[in-house]
Amino acid sequence: MVIGITGRIGSGKSTVANFIVKKYNFLYYDTDEIFKDLKSKGIFDFTIDDKYKFFSSFHLQNIIRHNLHPKVFRYIKNDIDLNLKLDKELNFVIETALPSNVFFKICDITINITSKNKDLLLLRERSIDNKMIKLINKSQNYYNKFYKRCDFFVKNNRNLLVLYKNIDNIVKRILEYR
Repeated sequence: MVIGITGRIGSGKSTVANFIVKKYNFLYYDTDEIFKDLKSKGIFDFTIDDKYKFFSSFHLQNIIRHNLHPKVFRYIKNDIDLNLKLDKELNFVIETALPSNVFFKICDITINITSKNKDLLLLRERSIDNKMIKLINKSQNYYNKFYKRCDFFVKNNRNLLVLYKNIDNIVKRILEYR
């Protein structure tokens, strides 16, 4: 089983993915971390000097969509296939803010995390200014067509007990009908 977690930056994807990993012992793929790992191995000669700059630039978004993400998702797919050869009972969770058609091909089930408070989180906890937040939100509008394709939609109101209960119910149903 491969569960894909997506949503806009600051929506709570990592929180949800980590909950699933800890509670259900899924293997975890974070596309941002995989990009960094592949970059350190020389797979990419692409540098992002500002952690959030790529979310705010349409030019960088195109590079990500057409060059970086296909390689990251190919790496994930190959790794999942390799792991399943060793143990067919393994389950996986993939987290990405920037879904694509390949993401949906890899995942059996997808969950979109939404949050009305994401801008406040970006401002307060990640120290991103309002101008950058507006650029990020505008650039992520491209991905609305992918977010809408998800199988489940979970609102994150920053109450972790409610969020975890909702995710727990979804994962239990998924595993039950597997």
